[in-house]
Amino acid sequence: MSAHAEVQSSPGAVEGWPEESILVAVSPSPNSEYLVRWTQRMAGSLKTRWTALHVDTGAPLRRDDGEALQRILELARNLGAEVVTLPSEDVAKAVVRYARLKNAGQIIIGKSDFRRPRFLGGGKTLTEQIVKDSGDIDVLVVQEKASSYSSRAGFVERLRGSPAWHLPAAVLVILAVTAVNLAALPLIGYTSVSIIYLLVITGLVFFFGRSVSLGAPVLSALLWNYLFIPPRLTFAIHKLEDILMFAMFFVAAFTTGFLTSRLKANEKALAAREEKISLLYSFLQSLSEKQTIGEIIDTSLAYLNRFFGARTVIFLREEDGRLSRRPHALENNIRISEEEYAAALWCFERSAPAGAYTATPVGAAFHYVPLTTPDSTVGVLGIRLQRGGSWVQEQEDFLLTLGRNLSLSLERELLAQEYRKNLMNAESERLSRIILNTISHEMRTPLTTIKGSITALMDEGTAQDPEARGELLAGTLVASDKLNLIVENLLSMSRLESGVLQLNKSRVDVDELVAAVLDSMKKELAAHPVEIVKQGMLSEIEVDFVLFMQVLANILQNAASHTPAGTAIRISLGMRSGGLSIDICDQGKGVDEAELPRLFDKFFRGSRSETRGCGLGLSICKGIVEAHGGRIEATTGRGGGLCVRIGLPGTERRA
Repeated sequence: MSAHAEVQSSPGAVEGWPEESILVAVSPSPNSEYLVRWTQRMAGSLKTRWTALHVDTGAPLRRDDGEALQRILELARNLGAEVVTLPSEDVAKAVVRYARLKNAGQIIIGKSDFRRPRFLGGGKTLTEQIVKDSGDIDVLVVQEKASSYSSRAGFVERLRGSPAWHLPAAVLVILAVTAVNLAALPLIGYTSVSIIYLLVITGLVFFFGRSVSLGAPVLSALLWNYLFIPPRLTFAIHKLEDILMFAMFFVAAFTTGFLTSRLKANEKALAAREEKISLLYSFLQSLSEKQTIGEIIDTSLAYLNRFFGARTVIFLREEDGRLSRRPHALENNIRISEEEYAAALWCFERSAPAGAYTATPVGAAFHYVPLTTPDSTVGVLGIRLQRGGSWVQEQEDFLLTLGRNLSLSLERELLAQEYRKNLMNAESERLSRIILNTISHEMRTPLTTIKGSITALMDEGTAQDPEARGELLAGTLVASDKLNLIVENLLSMSRLESGVLQLNKSRVDVDELVAAVLDSMKKELAAHPVEIVKQGMLSEIEVDFVLFMQVLANILQNAASHTPAGTAIRISLGMRSGGLSIDICDQGKGVDEAELPRLFDKFFRGSRSETRGCGLGLSICKGIVEAHGGRIEATTGRGGGLCVRIGLPGTERRA
């Protein structure tokens, strides 16, 4: 093993650029495997990053070359390299340009991989061209191990890789054109025959590709010389102008065939890239429109199945960080064996491809690639081609591209779910603090009153004073009722939210219901005159008497607490739209229009409120009314204040 540095020492890294790395250029040559391992050892000794670059010139690869290139790039990826495939017709410029883009301090190339005939390289081999264009980047030309791979062998293999009928068909076409030219020779002359041959060569290359780009010019040149250029039926040429014409014809025919084959290859490569770009654009657009992980996965599987003509599965990472054993697939009856899961797990844990078409120790029918993001691996994508299908590096690169975009979409949705979860937790904590603060304050007042009254009653002088004892006991009773109301509201809200609230309905007279509520709230409403207005003949309603008393009591308690003493409270009873309507209106400060929709939310208190409270009363009213199939709403009264309207359907008028 030997290595030779061709350039001067490179300067230090430019400020703001990434740390210098090593770039190795690879091809389908078997020697590229040795080159990759040599570079990995060098990068390990220097403790630096390294990249394996393959330049795709657009020329189609035979199946064996494609599989060899995939194995080499997979080896580089497993050894820790960043693997890149770059499309370009100029290999030398592409290598140097990408090396500068990656701030590579060294370019490593092999001798045999970059040799080609000088008449096709402008007088310079690829190695010489890379050294010439590299500038201040070091170029290491590594002497590779002996290999049977050569440009000639590669050309022969490409010819063998073409369909078997291409060459015989091309020969038959040239022979047929030759026969026509012989018949028409007296009319067109032998010089015009060369133009016809050139047209035929161009057409053959378009139809048959590179397999005839060299053979067709040689065969047509020999036939033209032997059958048409004087003296005929001999390869001798006597006239100088015929010699020049023959040389020009051969060069023109070969150049035309070569350029036409390159044009067709580029057109084919461009069509393939356009198809991929179109699919990638459509894929990204579809992913951006999906809002759930299930939709993202189903869309991705449908695209992958259709493009690759394969079956695909996706394993996602669970909340505990492990890989789920249950795959996502379009088929409902898909089963994954332990061997398949082991390959997927190997891929997930090492963030590297595994399974089929790889050299990993875990064998499987599916080919697995990791769904990685800049921060983590969110899952594994598995693909299984139809029986007899081949897997080339071009497919691998495109699958990785689709996988990266899928990973970002999945991470986006996972982060959105985590954000919503954190938001709910934060809101729950906030509400918990509100509940604790509000209830502790609300319960402290009656408890303080009760404790003070009991303490005073323990004094013998106060206990023997009937008037003082009566006032203290009355205050204790009021505080106990208030404390009991808080507890009842909390229990009612708990039953409503848990869905265990049971209605004990019975036919109730509306007048009796209102009278019972007013009688139970004499003390709370002592400072507020209550006006009852009846519109038309009332009906009996079928409600839970106790719960509906709590509804009316909470609304009246709210009106009494938030209106000045002496202001009236109006209760309007009437029939609207076949049901009973109960309006309770006060003359207080009311509620801002913007706050009306939130008035029945838990723990909400209006900004104009001057008294404290739990903010549960109206929320409980809404739950009970809706449990009865009715509705409740709040509006601003005509003269200010707040009006709460309750509507109950399905009531009947009294006889």
